[in-house]
Amino acid sequence: IFAANYLGSYTAIPAADQPVAYAEHTQAVIDKYGVVVGPKTGVEAILGAQQAADCVFEWAAAAEAAGTFDNAAVAAAWRNLSITQDEVPSGVGGGVNFNGGNESWVAPEQMTIYKWVKNEDGSWIVEELQAGSGG
Repeated sequence: IFAANYLGSYTAIPAADQPVAYAEHTQAVIDKYGVVVGPKTGVEAILGAQQAADCVFEWAAAAEAAGTFDNAAVAAAWRNLSITQDEVPSGVGGGVNFNGGNESWVAPEQMTIYKWVKNEDGSWIVEELQAGSGG
């Protein structure tokens, strides 16, 4: 059992039941990079990281705000980012608001509780136990 930001594409949650922007973004990653099927389990894994796009987007916004690629300046600018959930590529996580020293990307109430579950066929999935808000 573990807590994480929204991981809908890694769970048994059908795309139709995922937040629309997240499902669309995940499908775009699959369309571009494809999936790989585990040779023993048959489990499909996406050959791309959907939420890495959020990190790159946020870094680019911080670098633009800093006006430089200097690590210290970008880090300082990142601490003052305010990006809405609709602006981040994945469309989940509640957006980014680090203003005022809030350096957590996902607020505690936005965390979703998951557990690993072994299917009858021997494959593993992540099952959502409790949804967080904003996910």
